[in-house]
Amino acid sequence: MLFLAGLAVRLALLVLEPTTVPVADERVWLIAGLGSLAERANFSPLLWRQIFYPPLFPYMIGVGNALGGMRAVTVLQVLASSLLIPAVGRIGDRLGSERVGTAAAALAAFWPEFVWHAVHFWAEPLYLTLLFWSFERLLVASSVRRAGAALTAGILFGLATLTREPALYFAPLAALWLACRSASAGRRQAAVFLIATLVTLAPWTVRNWVVYRAFIPVSLMSGRTLWEGNTSLSHSQVFRRYNAIRGGRDVALKQYRIAVQSAVDNIVARQPWWFFEKLGEQMPRFWAADNLALIHMGRGAYGPVSTTSFRLVALATLAPYLALMLAFLVGVCRVRWTSGIVLLLGFLLYYCLVHVVVHGHPRFRLPVTPIVMLVAAAAWLAPLEERVAWTNPRRIVAALLGCVFGIAIAPGLRHRWEDPAWRLVPAQAEDGPALHQSRHEERSPEGVPEHKHKRRQLQR
Repeated sequence: MLFLAGLAVRLALLVLEPTTVPVADERVWLIAGLGSLAERANFSPLLWRQIFYPPLFPYMIGVGNALGGMRAVTVLQVLASSLLIPAVGRIGDRLGSERVGTAAAALAAFWPEFVWHAVHFWAEPLYLTLLFWSFERLLVASSVRRAGAALTAGILFGLATLTREPALYFAPLAALWLACRSASAGRRQAAVFLIATLVTLAPWTVRNWVVYRAFIPVSLMSGRTLWEGNTSLSHSQVFRRYNAIRGGRDVALKQYRIAVQSAVDNIVARQPWWFFEKLGEQMPRFWAADNLALIHMGRGAYGPVSTTSFRLVALATLAPYLALMLAFLVGVCRVRWTSGIVLLLGFLLYYCLVHVVVHGHPRFRLPVTPIVMLVAAAAWLAPLEERVAWTNPRRIVAALLGCVFGIAIAPGLRHRWEDPAWRLVPAQAEDGPALHQSRHEERSPEGVPEHKHKRRQLQR
């Protein structure tokens, strides 16, 4: 019932959302899926020269459009987003009880950011669904000791990695967690999980070797992202310098190597305080009281928006986020740390560390948001006999975590409320220079306001 309700809400937004245009990475995904993959390469991976982004989401766009047009693509996106709901519910059942699973599934069904992303062209809805069904199968494998569940978990984890590459480097840690669950059976299941993940990735890795004569497991996106997060240059300057690199047929590899080397040089130069500086820089951006729907409005993708409308949307999206984070911060201190909780919190910590190394952005926390929901639900709704004692030390730790989180998000929250045209600096990380807007409206070379110019480009 929650799955059907979440599906209905997403379809309703698909029908009722005001007219908008794709911006930032949305346009990149559409160009990749509809242009270079479908039109130029005719879906052939060997003729498709894309190597910067992972391939699965562009293939979903291209195949969906070929079968039923762009409406079919949006319906596939909505369905992919909705399938996250039962995955989160089943994980909650295994972490606590049916009550925990129902609460977590309800949060996933109606969470404003999940609903908004379901009708826009971002890879996150597909990524989250594959990732959390993989976690669900891992939890099943750890309890029933059957290799089939571990095999399915590995295939799903491989597909998630082909959608968003950061998942790849957590696979060994997930296998280690599975191996520690029991002696011989755990090691066998861990091996099955890893092999299934690698076999799922292998066709694309082989394709990269055939086309580029280089070992590239998934994509080269990490190089520029690492550079953007470790440089004194602005993101637009990195973007320009990255695209100014020339190297013939192997230009992508040359760009990747120069980007990585530039980032490493900066990291070495900032030692020994680099990690602590980055922790203070990026985590407030990662956990910021902001979201892509508000950033989308600030970019002018909906055209002119009144202050009242903007603040209503901000209240509807940010108030649930702040309430959930408060429940999570308290929940971390009172939840029973079962093996399933350790797996999920391990992934949350891993994802935070990834974005300390590169850069933070509110969109990047979407893959850990279901974990926040699950931990909060498990802490507050688990059966009484499974809850830990709510002692004074735990209260003090929860209060300290709340203070740290509040201090981190307070400045951004104040600015976001006071100025609807304001957007976080990290939002510019995923744009090219032509996408940045200031309070004074950018104009195209023809002198047309930027949001109208984008609409004309899209129509052409």
